[in-house]
Amino acid sequence: MKIRIPIASTIVNYYHVFKPYTGHRLFVFIAITLLAGVMEGLGITLFLPFFTQTNISAESSDVMSKAIHKMFAWLGLSMSPKTTLFMITAVFILKGIVTFAQAMYQARLSSRLARDMRRNIIELTAELDYRYYTKRNTGFFTNLVTVEVNRAVEFFNRYAMVLSYLFTLVALLIMSLFLNWQFTVFAIFAGGSVLWLLKYFSRLASQYSQQTSRENATLQGLLIQSVQAFKYLKSTAGFPRLYGKLMPSVNRVADLDFKVGSAASVVHAFSEPIILFFLIAVLYYQVVVVGASIAPIIVAIMLFYRMLMAITYFQKQWQNVCSMMGGIDTVVSAVQDMKNNEEAASADEVPGFQQGIKLHNVTFAYGDKPVIQNISIDIPANTTVAFVGESGSGKSTLVDLLTGLLKPQQGEITLDGRPLHAVDVRGYRRQIGYVTQECVLFDDSVANNVSLWNCDASEKLCIDKVQDAARRAYCDDFIRAMPDGYNALIGDRGVMLSGGQRQRLAIARELFKQPRLLILDEATSALDSDSEKFIQRSIDELRGTMTVVIIAHRLSTIRNADRIYVLDSGRVSEEGTYDELVASSGSRFMHMVQLQQL
Repeated sequence: MKIRIPIASTIVNYYHVFKPYTGHRLFVFIAITLLAGVMEGLGITLFLPFFTQTNISAESSDVMSKAIHKMFAWLGLSMSPKTTLFMITAVFILKGIVTFAQAMYQARLSSRLARDMRRNIIELTAELDYRYYTKRNTGFFTNLVTVEVNRAVEFFNRYAMVLSYLFTLVALLIMSLFLNWQFTVFAIFAGGSVLWLLKYFSRLASQYSQQTSRENATLQGLLIQSVQAFKYLKSTAGFPRLYGKLMPSVNRVADLDFKVGSAASVVHAFSEPIILFFLIAVLYYQVVVVGASIAPIIVAIMLFYRMLMAITYFQKQWQNVCSMMGGIDTVVSAVQDMKNNEEAASADEVPGFQQGIKLHNVTFAYGDKPVIQNISIDIPANTTVAFVGESGSGKSTLVDLLTGLLKPQQGEITLDGRPLHAVDVRGYRRQIGYVTQECVLFDDSVANNVSLWNCDASEKLCIDKVQDAARRAYCDDFIRAMPDGYNALIGDRGVMLSGGQRQRLAIARELFKQPRLLILDEATSALDSDSEKFIQRSIDELRGTMTVVIIAHRLSTIRNADRIYVLDSGRVSEEGTYDELVASSGSRFMHMVQLQQL
């Protein structure tokens, strides 16, 4: 499939892409660039009186010579060789200052662009609909924030250079028109020929760039999963088997990089000979055919050469723009897709958990597969409710419904009598504590993991609150036994801690939040008996102080629950207290108790 990249429409289209991030600043950059082009053209034109060794009069035949005469007269200067050289030097010094300002301003724009793009993507990620998020692979978002934003910013830098050479060319063309319109027409023809000869490689570069973006996302996903599974792969010598999946992606990225570089090298290799060919043609025509004076031709050729160089540099930068187009296109497409999949939020106030949560005939399915079927459950405020059942019975999906990550396809969930979809979902979630089997911990200090950076751990009020939460989660003792105590670093995902310590630290963080609803999703399923005992004690002490929902595999942790619901194939098959369910000898719950030898 051929990809056509019309230059004018592409420049305009990407201007609209960058405008939300740069605003009027891009116009300032264009104005500085145009000024630099005017200064360069003026500096070259000033060589005209120097080469002719005569004073240009107000009656000169071309507009540019008249303008030079008026400028010298206005400044009160004679057009002697010494004065002319001084003016040329001054103009090019000013041009250097303007060019420096242009480069600094471009650097400022690109740094702000990177910051604002990353901020926008991170904020959009936090607002995504959960189901949309789960459909994306692991590396999509990290690749977007790191690799693709970097490519987008590099694209902007090349785009800015394209604008720079374009407006330099415009300024030189205007001056050349006033000096010698025949040369200008020839320059336009020559420049158009250069662009036409090399346009095919621009199309190839754009196509390969878009393929590179897609392959980078795949590679990022595989690398992240490899890092996450490092312990398992290292312990089982599984890396060679992973290479069979990973290395083809690495090879494809390298191959695409080579193709992009090859397309760019064609432009680099052939642009200079093309320019030289057109220069020789101009010299031959003017000197041999027409027999014109060499002095004005030299100035015209200098302008002509600078115009051709501007066209060539424009082409080179345009080649770079095309080769990096995949990055900005990926970012723009992903951002728009994320905006289209933002979670809908209501502005209503959040109820205060006065009555509790109720599920009324709730049904949910993934595609054609029903996971929750016509469930009605009552979770009164400040009670402890447990859900048990075999794997695939719908427990985790039920938690996702309770947190508002998923929405019922039938039925309704209410909070204090109000539909959950009608309350401020963000405010609602701020009142939720959530502990999963795979603890969410960060490579930071114990204190910062408990507070989740909600306060400064160096302040007494903050550390007192952290320590209180740790004591309630029965992890204060092992924290103080660590060399740096609450300032100890726990490593990536808490690798420096045992499984039980990680779970207790995760519970401490949720207690630090002082939630109204605490969800424990298989929080003790992989723990030893001592760790389970500490967590069980912590759970029991929470009774009556907040609403606690427990998803349990180990039934010993739910003995004291106010209500237990047994799920089977997405339905509530049994419910009652622990004692009531055990008293029923033929119940599914009793069978589960016997299997665990309770």
